[in-house]
Amino acid sequence: MVTIYTKTICPKCIAAKAFFEGNDVQFDIVNIEHDDQAKQKLVDLGFMSVPVVEHENNFYTNMGEFEDLLINLK
Repeated sequence: MVTIYTKTICPKCIAAKAFFEGNDVQFDIVNIEHDDQAKQKLVDLGFMSVPVVEHENNFYTNMGEFEDLLINLK
């Protein structure tokens, strides 16, 4: 399963969600503004912004990496 960590107002998060939706990838959304544990997890891993996409304990942070993940999911 793919998890997308987001914030409420985040254009890049919206684009990430649209990318995965457009490619028929099922995902869970975690809004770090409402989930302090998830926010702390990302901070502990060194992430300072969202979106962050997680799949099988691997993390992806930009469209190029999202495209690579999509290839691996197919």
